[in-house]
Amino acid sequence: MTTANKTNRPAMSIAAAGILVGLAVSGIALFMAPPCSVATAIGWNFLFLRKASWETIHIVFAVAFVIVVVCHLRYNWGTLTGHFARGTRTAGGISRSALIAIIIAVVLFVLSALQLPPVSWVYDAHERIKFSHSPGGGQGQGGGGGNRGRGMRRQASDRGMGETR
Repeated sequence: MTTANKTNRPAMSIAAAGILVGLAVSGIALFMAPPCSVATAIGWNFLFLRKASWETIHIVFAVAFVIVVVCHLRYNWGTLTGHFARGTRTAGGISRSALIAIIIAVVLFVLSALQLPPVSWVYDAHERIKFSHSPGGGQGQGGGGGNRGRGMRRQASDRGMGETR
C-alpha cells in the first residue's frame, strides 16, 4: 500500500461518515418540511434554515457522498471483493453475507418503486407530515384535494382494495 493510500483511506471513511450525518439531518428536515408554497407562506424553518437551504444542503451532500464513496471504494476495492468471496458460499460462489446485502437492496428498491408496504408507510408518513402544515390539515393550497405530489401513487382501488390513499 502506498503512503497516499494510507493517508487517504481513513480520510475517505471519516468524510463519508461526516457527510452521511449531514445527509441524515437534511433528510429529516426535508421529510418534515411542508410543500414549497406553504413553507414560504408560513416562513417554515428547521434549525434556523428555510426549506430551500435544506434542499441545497441535501443535494450538495448527496453529490459529495457519491464522490467520497467512489474514492472509498477505490482505496478499499480488495477488501470489498474479498467480502464477496470469503465466508460461507452459496451455490453461485458468492458469500452468504454479500447475497443477503444484495437481496435487501433489491427488495427495498422493488418495494419503493412499486410503493408497497411496509416501505410505502414511510412515504405516507412523509405526506401526512408535509400536508399537515397546509390550511385544512392536508388539503394543500392548489384546490386539488390534497393530492399534490401524489399523481404517481397507485390508488388502493387499482390494487383491488376499497379505499384510496
